[in-house]
Amino acid sequence: MRILLYRSGALGDTLLILPALDTLREKFPGARLHLAAHPPYAAPLLDAGRADTAAGAGAKSILDAGSPPFHLLHQESRPDFPDDLTKLFSGFDLIALFTNDPDGAAARRLDSVPERGSAAARTATRGIVAPPFPPEGDEGHVSEWMVRALAPLSVKPPADPPPPLLPLAPSPEIRAGAAKLIGEFSLAPKKFLAIHPGGGGRGKWPPVGTLLEIAENFCREAGAQILLIEGPADSEPCETFRRAWRKPLAQIKSPRLDHLAGVLTEAAAYLGGDSGISHLAALCGAPTLAMFGPESEPDAWAPIGERAEWMKWDEGDGAARLMALAGKPD
Repeated sequence: MRILLYRSGALGDTLLILPALDTLREKFPGARLHLAAHPPYAAPLLDAGRADTAAGAGAKSILDAGSPPFHLLHQESRPDFPDDLTKLFSGFDLIALFTNDPDGAAARRLDSVPERGSAAARTATRGIVAPPFPPEGDEGHVSEWMVRALAPLSVKPPADPPPPLLPLAPSPEIRAGAAKLIGEFSLAPKKFLAIHPGGGGRGKWPPVGTLLEIAENFCREAGAQILLIEGPADSEPCETFRRAWRKPLAQIKSPRLDHLAGVLTEAAAYLGGDSGISHLAALCGAPTLAMFGPESEPDAWAPIGERAEWMKWDEGDGAARLMALAGKPD
């Protein structure tokens, strides 16, 4: 049995599909579960085995939601002359498309795909098309919404509260590379605080003074060093933090995200803002504290994970909360 889940979006959008992937895996054990997304963003999910390799692709490949034939998704299909996307869809028993579909073209395309013969795929419907975000007025988390949207595939609604989420477990190859990188930075496993000051746009950058205070207090209490994470658009907030820190620190720039997942798995803790990197840290099981400001929506976008929390920029003792998270068992 083969299942396709399509979700095109940014890093956080992609990573928060994990509970839906796990739900499908539990409902259909033994099925091949393929994810169509932006491949660099989905790499940690694939490396950890939470999604399967695309048919006919390399060992670490995934379907690219931003490339052909997915450009045809919102175009009308012809049943008498199947195009490349219809041919791709015909190879799956179940399909879940998380995409806005105002004129219904994607739904009609899905309805026109010939049925496959797998008895294991007999559910209430062949597939679904659902918005990628909760409907207006729905105050639930984005990840919970995507699980609820799978209900027409005979998937039970999520429990309240949802079951514990298993953290991403990077492959041995990635973990070995992460250990080497950590050593090159002269850091010790579980003895560094990973910090990501940027991401998500300027309005979601936590105040550097707040990050600095939490980092200084945590590093003093935990005997930890700093690993600064800089993404492609993070040069300004990272430079501001470096100047404020006034001491040498290790820095990793624009790493591959599956490699970064391996590094974050070894962190004593993680501190950041409303960003995709914060979601990655939380899903890797790192003790994660995300700082949310007035432009953020924590009810929908807080990082998920058993050792992840969020707080407002201007409230509470962040270092104490981070120390408490770091004290939670793995």
